[in-house]
Amino acid sequence: MRILSFLMLPALMMVLGACSRTDLESDLPGNTSSAKGAANGADEAPDLSKACLAQKVKEARKLNIVNGSTDATMFDISPEEKRAIGALMYYFEDYGWSNICTATLVAPNVVISAAHCVVPEYGWDEPEPAAYYSFGIGEDMADSPQLFEIVKYYSYPDWDEDAHESSVNDVSIFILKDDLTKMPGIKPIELNFFDISFLLGEKVQNVGYGATVSGGMDDNTKRFWTAEEVVKVKDGYFTVDGKGESSVCSGDSGGPALYRMPDGILRVVGTVSGGDMSCVDEDEYARVDYSLDWIERRDVAGGKITGCLDLTAKGECTLNGTIARWCENGEVKYENCAAANKFCRADGQGDYRCRENLCGELNWSGECAGSIARWCENGEILERNCALCGETCGASPSLGNYCLSGK
Repeated sequence: MRILSFLMLPALMMVLGACSRTDLESDLPGNTSSAKGAANGADEAPDLSKACLAQKVKEARKLNIVNGSTDATMFDISPEEKRAIGALMYYFEDYGWSNICTATLVAPNVVISAAHCVVPEYGWDEPEPAAYYSFGIGEDMADSPQLFEIVKYYSYPDWDEDAHESSVNDVSIFILKDDLTKMPGIKPIELNFFDISFLLGEKVQNVGYGATVSGGMDDNTKRFWTAEEVVKVKDGYFTVDGKGESSVCSGDSGGPALYRMPDGILRVVGTVSGGDMSCVDEDEYARVDYSLDWIERRDVAGGKITGCLDLTAKGECTLNGTIARWCENGEVKYENCAAANKFCRADGQGDYRCRENLCGELNWSGECAGSIARWCENGEILERNCALCGETCGASPSLGNYCLSGK
């Protein structure tokens, strides 16, 4: 088995501009309700009353967004989560910063990669100072990546490159100087703490900045994605298979295997350790759940970075209201609402749990009762009086039965 050693590639140290989020709602023909979507400016009529404005804010219908990602090959991964997947950069005195491995932001100032990316080898006698490393963000490390200072790093103390199962605990943790959640457009991807035995036969989403040709001899600086089937799950590591088509390669070391876990949250389940030299067959990943106790020691990552985190007893809905999750006695609890023919929503006290469907035969397409538009959303019947805004209730190709302008 090869260790996916890094590529020593030159890259420029420059800073990206701040990302801005775009409005997800698009223009809807015949609709003049700005709270419901971007309206057709030429056709928009002024609101007729304060009651109309208040109703727009309270009862705006939500657009269904499904599989919005275009570059990842699995899951609905948000742009903010994609930015959390970056490169471990190393400073070479001859030509500057280069991407050597792949890394993932898993907490506001904590990045995870592979132990073999930093242990003394490749001619090094001692571990390099933290100042020689940085965390790079961007789709291409040769195209003005944004670099963040690393103040300290740790590789798992018991990792043994020469062990029979050398992928076990092939993990390193990097502490950044800055809290990256304070900048726009980035969201850490949480580490997995669930048992992953159920992943056998499933596909995981793999991503990295490694080589793109068999044998790993090209000078790649770009981020690429591939999905691979999990063919073996063992204590401390798991194996994926590219089936002779596509898999990780040199430079992808430390990169994440991603899976949306039963609580609806996308998590890092493993870090690339090594694999077949063909770069299209089997590869091994260190299981991060086996290293959590070490990662969460206060002298490593500054405290707990898995579990409930910001999740409270009030809870939240994930995956478009199909899963309810909440914190109970310090542990994440969840329920699959869709499997029980229920919907996730809050009760009168603001607790998000799976609730009964109160809509009966009424569905999201809704119906018109005179000037009243009625529809089902998250198991509840919602309605809007179209007449308050000088509109009529009618069929819309995008929103079912809803309020339309009289034009």
